[in-house]
Amino acid sequence: MADDFFEPAIRSQNLRHGEGHGERVFSRLNEFDPDFSMLMQRFVWGGLYSREVLPQKVRELCSIAALCVTGKLSQLRSHFSAARKLGVDDKEIMEVIFQMAVYGGAPVVLEGLKVFEEWLASSEIQTETGEEKE
Repeated sequence: MADDFFEPAIRSQNLRHGEGHGERVFSRLNEFDPDFSMLMQRFVWGGLYSREVLPQKVRELCSIAALCVTGKLSQLRSHFSAARKLGVDDKEIMEVIFQMAVYGGAPVVLEGLKVFEEWLASSEIQTETGEEKE
């Protein structure tokens, strides 16, 4: 089964979401299509997300910006959690969402803030140990 995982992708996922997360995500993708799973592992998580040109904190803020402006809101919660785990504070996340007004307009900002507000109120926020907040 070790051949089903690309170790840099596992490390990248675990850094953002806690120990074991990478294995769970890519095991699920492997069930759908092992070739696609390996493509995602090597190109996205073990490739782009593992590069050391940008600090990981900045890379997550870029992801939040891109997801907001392209309207891919279902992925935002995961990236809010990853950003928080990497040391991004709420003001920084909100500032990135506000900046998207320039590129996507006020509706993009309002939708992004709505998802952020829901995330803040939910149990999706995890403590630094990976446990859900109470």
